[in-house]
Amino acid sequence: MLTPKLQDVIAHAQQLPSEAQDALADEITELLEERAWSILFADPRSPELLQQMADAAIKEHIAGLTEDCG
Repeated sequence: MLTPKLQDVIAHAQQLPSEAQDALADEITELLEERAWSILFADPRSPELLQQMADAAIKEHIAGLTEDCG
């Protein structure tokens, strides 16, 4: 459900040319992704979670389960 304010912004965006709509969509997507990372790193559990993810990645690499991307 969208708030009335967001509905107004979207209605305004719908009046823009397609190229401008796509550019705006890219900017909004980037903003939302940045906000998601900010929320993640603000969580006091993040360092522990990131360490667990890093440990798992290292184990997979040592076990030969990863591929070189370069």
